[in-house]
Amino acid sequence: MKTLLPFAIAAALLLPAASFAADARTEYYERMRESGRILDEDWGHYDYASILVEPRDMTTDELRAGFDEAYREFYSLPSIAERMLPPPRRNWKEHAAYLIANLKTHLFLRRHPSAWGTIS
Repeated sequence: MKTLLPFAIAAALLLPAASFAADARTEYYERMRESGRILDEDWGHYDYASILVEPRDMTTDELRAGFDEAYREFYSLPSIAERMLPPPRRNWKEHAAYLIANLKTHLFLRRHPSAWGTIS
């Protein structure tokens, strides 16, 4: 997360895209399954909030804490300003919609700090 967040901000990503899921149609899923790192195979839990693969070199709690912090930082007002300003000359309506979505997410996370998985 420590390298992903600076990249997301520098690349001016409008919305983050990350998940703890391993899609069963991928080689990654097969490697994780073979090594016993798949924690849950219930597809009803495959969302942005559930940790479904055992992380390496950290606990699931450490992974969750790091992801929560990265999400809070991504949706902080300074980060939103850095990513969204100045607005592009073209597609200003789309850009305005993303700006509003980012600001609404910022406000939502201030009121519900641990609810990041419900908004992606």
